Amino acid sequence: MRRVLGDDHRETLTTQGNLALVLQALGRLEEAEAVYRDSLGRHRRALGEEAPETVIAISNLGNLLLAQGRFVEAEPFLREALEKFRRVLGEEHPDTIVAINNLGYDLQYQGKLAEAEPYEREAVEKNRRAVGADHPNTLAAMNNLALLLQDLGQYAEAERTLREALAARRRVLGEEHPDTIATLGNLGRFLQAVDRLAEAEPVLRETLEKKRRVRGADHPDTLTSINNYGVVLEAMGRLAEAETYYRDAMEKCRRVLGEEHPNTFITTINTGGVLQAQGRNAEAVKILDGVEPAARNAFTGANVRWVAKLLTRRGRARTALGNLDAAEKDLLEAYPLFVSSRGEKHKETRECVQALIELYKARQATEPGRGYDVKAASWAAKLRPARAEGASLHGLP
Repeated sequence: MRRVLGDDHRETLTTQGNLALVLQALGRLEEAEAVYRDSLGRHRRALGEEAPETVIAISNLGNLLLAQGRFVEAEPFLREALEKFRRVLGEEHPDTIVAINNLGYDLQYQGKLAEAEPYEREAVEKNRRAVGADHPNTLAAMNNLALLLQDLGQYAEAERTLREALAARRRVLGEEHPDTIATLGNLGRFLQAVDRLAEAEPVLRETLEKKRRVRGADHPDTLTSINNYGVVLEAMGRLAEAETYYRDAMEKCRRVLGEEHPNTFITTINTGGVLQAQGRNAEAVKILDGVEPAARNAFTGANVRWVAKLLTRRGRARTALGNLDAAEKDLLEAYPLFVSSRGEKHKETRECVQALIELYKARQATEPGRGYDVKAASWAAKLRPARAEGASLHGLP
């Protein structure tokens, strides 16, 4: 086609875009990205910035980056696509509504929660108006909004929205549809987040069983559920079982998603954390040391809590090993990161405070008369005034 029509002919560009979509569907993401980028450059040059085909090419590249977890890189493409869809196609066009939803999702997973909320609410309302309350696009938007509301601590609305979306997906799509299973898993994660562990465990177990059956053992969605089932087991004190699931998720994320994927970092942090919880502190430090530099680069904004989680677990392990200077450095760095991303009252923040109390008690025992008892008491005072908000949640989206 290039030989007959030329590289920049509309039909050539359409065929090139279709090739990229096929490569993406086959999981050949690096090849797909190269084709998308080349296609976008040709669309801009040949058809102009405002051509609908160019806007779709911008959106496709942004969506590929979004699917890879490259949220910061995806954002400018998703913003550009949405602005142009609004202008070129109109506010109520289906492609515009999808672009609204995708930008909200991207902002959410960068930790820009307040910025994401109006986009995700807009996506739900416009989908209801355009295609109806039971349309798959509406239900997807509701699912995303529920997860955002959970992150914002708006638990009653989050649960109501999740249960409404799950009931509709069961009715419209069926029990075994991947979207129904995803919403079931999100309900399980919500129940865990509000410490309803006895309700959460069977829901997350059912989710994992269905994903293995429907998606396959190595599908990225299945890997998410392996990790999330480990999280609820850890929360219930079933640490050896949790380790098995975390290690399985970590090893498969490395193989399937790659060493640099955010989910690989999260499953590695969770594995190190459960080793520390079992008193296997040297193993925990080794694993957490290995992932620290990459995690610092990957997690910013509200997601900096993953760095704080790593530092807290490593700080506790170092305290147990008697490496008190390094433990103090970790924990004093972790605390403000939790405060900025979770707030002073959140359970994870308060767990970090408890780790600091334990550290200073250990220092007082080995170095009496240096004021460490005063420091321990000062940190303990932070735990008294308020009840913890939220549960410690190490799950994946």
